[in-house]
Amino acid sequence: MNTKFTLGPWELGGTLENGQHCIIGDGDTVVALLPGETMHCTYKPDDARLIAAAPDLFDVALMLVACAEQAEEGDTFVDVGLESPLMHSARAAIAAATGDNP
Repeated sequence: MNTKFTLGPWELGGTLENGQHCIIGDGDTVVALLPGETMHCTYKPDDARLIAAAPDLFDVALMLVACAEQAEEGDTFVDVGLESPLMHSARAAIAAATGDNP
């Protein structure tokens, strides 16, 4: 797939010199700047985790669409059970977004 955005994984990248928190993707690309105290905004780590999990959540959405397309094409064995790779990926992405264990 040809994407225009920076591929994951994304992670909380620490704080820049100006006090802004950032999210890093592709090793050294700043993909998002989060409010810092100098911007008179509140930094919320829970929001940052959700943003950083975006590539994982996107990948799960792609997997879900692929499963639905397989089923539509007549594939009678599309594994979406509780222990399927799709469900494991979905749980991991949700855990990354919420900070909980999968």
